[in-house]
Amino acid sequence: MIEAALDLPRSLPQAPEAEQAILGAVLLDPAALAVAQELVADGDFTSQGHQCIYRAMLDLAECGDSIDNVTLTERLKQKGELTNIGGAAYLAELVAGVVSSVNIKSYCLSVRKAAENRRIIREIYSIQERAYSGADPEELFARLRALHDYQKPDTRLPLSEALVSYSSLLSLDLPKRPQHLPWLPEGGNVMVYGPRGVGKTFFQLALTVSLTSGQDLWNWKVENPVGVLYVDGEMQLDELRTRTTALMGKPPRASLEFLTSQLVYQRCGGKDLILTSEPMRQEVVRILDARPDIRVLILDNISCLFSGIDECRKEDWEPIGAWLIRLRHRGLATVLVHHAGKDGKQRGTSGREDSLDTVIQLSKPPGADDREGCHFELAFTKSRSVTGKDVAPLDVRLQTVNDRLQWVYQPIEECKLDQAQRLFNEGVISPSDIAEELGITKGYASKLLKRIKAGVQ
Repeated sequence: MIEAALDLPRSLPQAPEAEQAILGAVLLDPAALAVAQELVADGDFTSQGHQCIYRAMLDLAECGDSIDNVTLTERLKQKGELTNIGGAAYLAELVAGVVSSVNIKSYCLSVRKAAENRRIIREIYSIQERAYSGADPEELFARLRALHDYQKPDTRLPLSEALVSYSSLLSLDLPKRPQHLPWLPEGGNVMVYGPRGVGKTFFQLALTVSLTSGQDLWNWKVENPVGVLYVDGEMQLDELRTRTTALMGKPPRASLEFLTSQLVYQRCGGKDLILTSEPMRQEVVRILDARPDIRVLILDNISCLFSGIDECRKEDWEPIGAWLIRLRHRGLATVLVHHAGKDGKQRGTSGREDSLDTVIQLSKPPGADDREGCHFELAFTKSRSVTGKDVAPLDVRLQTVNDRLQWVYQPIEECKLDQAQRLFNEGVISPSDIAEELGITKGYASKLLKRIKAGVQ
């Protein structure tokens, strides 16, 4: 049926005699099934009858029952398959056709060879048909690469090698993870999100400058300079250079590398920097492999670098999330930049946050004037294992002082208190009015008024 559907010029490879020899060898010597299980699956047999017999043998072995003509006949009868395979007489023929089970491995290799050749023919034919129909070449190349990699042996150790008991876990010598920042440990996964124009990129460039130069970022201490790879999906190079230079008080003491969509397009033959593609993500991994001093990867931003996915579908994000976790296992910290939706929350599926250690929300302060430039309120909506002042909300603005950009920041609590004090001095004394002016709750406004009155008295 498959051959007719594919309209192939020749019959697909088969090894019917070897299939019979495998089944006969197992009936002759049930211990041979262990060898067969390592080399062939039931789908490798071309005959449906042979598939039924092989599955019945596996069922018996799993139940701990002996495998012989009697038990196998009974098992096939229970499954309603005895007649389809040719009856008990055919099972007797299988045994009669084999002298010894000593060549079971050779029989299995013949069957597997035919099965793999059938798979190759079907896949190549399918790729060819897709190419004729105008499919995306990237998809077809990916399928060809997968076909090429199909037979590469998995030399990795089995999962059981990673099994650890509680007592062994306690005795493991685990080095202390470096903290690049209080909320950005080695291998940490972070997302920063906010509305358009709030200052997400300025924040990321400030983070980059601090990490590579060793300068503290606002009230967060940078322990040691670390290398950063900044991957940008949309900004023009002149703007990126201007912003970075304006923020760079001291030269970087660690590696600072940029991978931008503009230069990728210009220098790589019109290639788009789209990390939705697994091959493109692997190219980034190769860059990181070649630069082991880079310990932080900044991806600015999700919409541009991972275009083509449905942001609302968790399933679309899962391969990317798995890639980020693999980077974590290598000790690389990643910072994702994303847009906020109309509700102020990160746009798309909340499942994107499942594996993240830290989530930072940037928002416009109530009543803020866009003409004042970069000014945002920063709040931690998720912070794994970090508490206290290190994750306290901040009011942050970027100002020009002596022709240089300079960050001015203060805790939100202090900022709101100052604003409430100004309103109080202007005669606004109702908690409801202050709450409306400052975009806070009435209860919080009442708390601020109590502090103000206590200070006035």
